[in-house]
Amino acid sequence: MDMNAILNMEPVMLLKWLSNEFSVDIPKEIVSVEDMDRAAKTLLQLSTQYSYLQTLLSYAKVATREAKRTGDKQYYEDMVDRKEIIQNKVDSIKQNYAAVSRSVTIRIENNQELRMTASGYIKGEST
Repeated sequence: MDMNAILNMEPVMLLKWLSNEFSVDIPKEIVSVEDMDRAAKTLLQLSTQYSYLQTLLSYAKVATREAKRTGDKQYYEDMVDRKEIIQNKVDSIKQNYAAVSRSVTIRIENNQELRMTASGYIKGEST
């Protein structure tokens, strides 16, 4: 969809559109190789969405400034709402990315620790 068309949506419609277009299933757990593959794909998808929405947010900021200059109060207020809606979606995607990334990191670290323990690099305390 064209950036201008997106930025001219009614704020509530923009919120619904963003929710539909940028919804990603976040892995609930990462316990298998398949889960790691899904997590990697999810990270790539979130990364792409983040980049696109950052660009959209930049356009929204410019459009908000222009709306303020024209003096059309209702259009300006709607642009402020649109900008905030987009910013909230950007923040949500960023949070999801961080959560999946951290889960992957923890899983990798746990696997490394298990390998070191199993190969005798780390000795358990005797009781």
